Amino acid sequence: MPEIAIIIVNWNTKDLLRACLESIYKYPPHVDFEVIVVDNASTDGSPEMVKAEFPQVVLIQNEENVGFAKANNQAIRQSESNFVLLLNSDTEVLKGSIDELYGLMQETPKIGIAGPLIRNSGNQIEESCGNIQTPIAILATKLSRISPALASFTRRLASHRTPKGLECVGWVTGACMLIRRTMLNDIGLFDESFFMYFEDSDLCYRASRAGWHVMVDESIEIFHHRGASKAIKSQPNKFYRKSMRRFYGKHFICFKSKPQNSKATLDRSSGIGL
Repeated sequence: MPEIAIIIVNWNTKDLLRACLESIYKYPPHVDFEVIVVDNASTDGSPEMVKAEFPQVVLIQNEENVGFAKANNQAIRQSESNFVLLLNSDTEVLKGSIDELYGLMQETPKIGIAGPLIRNSGNQIEESCGNIQTPIAILATKLSRISPALASFTRRLASHRTPKGLECVGWVTGACMLIRRTMLNDIGLFDESFFMYFEDSDLCYRASRAGWHVMVDESIEIFHHRGASKAIKSQPNKFYRKSMRRFYGKHFICFKSKPQNSKATLDRSSGIGL
């Protein structure tokens, strides 16, 4: 049984997906692993490329774009590994990055989710972690971006920031997220009512509330061609606003409407599990 299942959700990013897969096999972890690509009905030849160039990859082909959360859950249910590494199709791992994330999780059993520092195409460090995305935290982030002079005061409250050392945070981005299977057994999978955005924040929030640590390590790096997916470029504000409303309504009493059950089951035969 593989120790790590590396899961990549793809939608029409064939060339980026190829680069991502190449980086994994160039810098593989030193433990048994498998790679699972979930293709959300791409029309750019992505599935054919995977079959032809990476026959060792497990390929799940969906007939429609089911979104990021549901597609990841499909692969998590199919795998039996002790750890799950989620990677965006527009990321590339660097030498030792997977091993270092895995080593961090091995050292501290209470870490349920771990993420690295992420650099973008311009070699800039992304805001890939932060505090739980409450309205106050998001406001603090906006203020820090308007006035860099305020950044030192708002950082401790901000919803989005760059990693600093090894620290416990409210969330790490799903672009690169190593997850412990026992934590998923405890809290459930991704909430599939999030099509895109906030599904990673939701999982991290539920993990923290259940007593698991969410960590980020500045010394571990990967590369991210940020926003290269056509899905992200098409209607980002529409997806973001809808997911934000869902996140607030789910977790903060002043935004609640009707209660919803978000715990997805690990039963591999149970459909979406919501």
